[in-house]
Amino acid sequence: MLPRTICKLASSTHKMNRVEARRLGLLVGFAVVVLHLLWGFTLPQGSQGHRRSIRPYETPLSTDTSEVNATSLICSSEQPYDIALCLPDSDALSVPPLVELSCRQEGDLVSHGGQACLSFTDLRSRTYEFWSRLKGRTAFQLYPQDLPAREVVRRVKRGLPIGVKSINNPRLAVLKVSKTVCTEEQRGKEVYRFLVIVKSATKNFQARSRLREFIHNQTSRLPFPVGLLFSMGLPRELHEMESNEPVLQNLRTESELFDDILLTNFMDTYDNLTLKTIINLRFAHTICRGVSTQFVILDDDYGISLQGLLDSLTSFSRSDLLRHAFGIVNPSSTVIRSRGHKWALDRAAFPYDIFPNYMSGFCYVIGAQAIEALSIVAAFTKPLRLEDAYIGIMAAKLNMSLHTISGIFLHWPPADTTIAKVVAPIEYFLENR
Repeated sequence: MLPRTICKLASSTHKMNRVEARRLGLLVGFAVVVLHLLWGFTLPQGSQGHRRSIRPYETPLSTDTSEVNATSLICSSEQPYDIALCLPDSDALSVPPLVELSCRQEGDLVSHGGQACLSFTDLRSRTYEFWSRLKGRTAFQLYPQDLPAREVVRRVKRGLPIGVKSINNPRLAVLKVSKTVCTEEQRGKEVYRFLVIVKSATKNFQARSRLREFIHNQTSRLPFPVGLLFSMGLPRELHEMESNEPVLQNLRTESELFDDILLTNFMDTYDNLTLKTIINLRFAHTICRGVSTQFVILDDDYGISLQGLLDSLTSFSRSDLLRHAFGIVNPSSTVIRSRGHKWALDRAAFPYDIFPNYMSGFCYVIGAQAIEALSIVAAFTKPLRLEDAYIGIMAAKLNMSLHTISGIFLHWPPADTTIAKVVAPIEYFLENR
């Protein structure tokens, strides 16, 4: 029997038809091929998959303020990692359970609001006029699950139970990791000023090669160390899975040559971009615990000036660099409802007409302490298809500060701008070297 970790690749609550079952079978088989043929290791056997047989948090639970080792928070801290959070059992509570709120008073959400207690479902009937009266970020606490996010983080980091079942904690097996970046010996030693995690896809060899060379050319001359990883999932096209051996062999060669691949067992599609983001957050929080001051999340078709990034952050204190996030902040953007639009959201899934402040997803920088908090809160936050807005929701729940830094360009920088270029489409940097 295949381990449950692999069987979760296409998890769903609805019954599968024959086509869906065939797709799941192909994906399971493909993941096993990756494990057995390319990297030569097998998943541990048994009814628990590669979940540890010992109970998480082996030390007695208490209200002590000391934090547990971050790698003990995940379901398997040995390769192949399962970076789902393994939380203490609720029946072992040593502290009062947290209370998940079912509604909030309207007056706490909007100015000139009434006393009615509004649930997440109630928000679907509210008009744009209601949303124009939002009072800060409080309304986004209602986005499931409505728990005190900072207390959730505090308890998880200290090995204390929450008392509420998490809504978003899928099993996530990491199939391939670097042997030189985020090693056990590096944990807690802050060996990098920045760790750059690039969102890529298995077939994007050219994009990775171009960006890798661009970054390595910088790091060889920089006075501070930088780490680099390319994060990806399994190929999305089923017909590719049946004839993907050349792609996988090329990926193996690339991994052996550059040792910077982070491969996880999820189907790499646009709709799973939020899942990829959670993986990056969780991997940085646990396996890369304490190796870097800040983590840079970057799309593989963008270039970055690392010295320029450092210069743009000099006005912030070390405490802010560790606890806050940086990028291009989008304030109170309107939610798109038009059917067929790439970024449209159904009102049932997201009843808000306005997003909380969020950072554009093509590049953002998250402090080491902030990434821990986001990684944990993600397990208690309902997934949203738009990954940058999803991070904004979690930041709102945590009351985390987001900062816009200059020099980050989504499109080709204007010819007449005098702003130093920190991030831009990589073609811009290559043409202006």
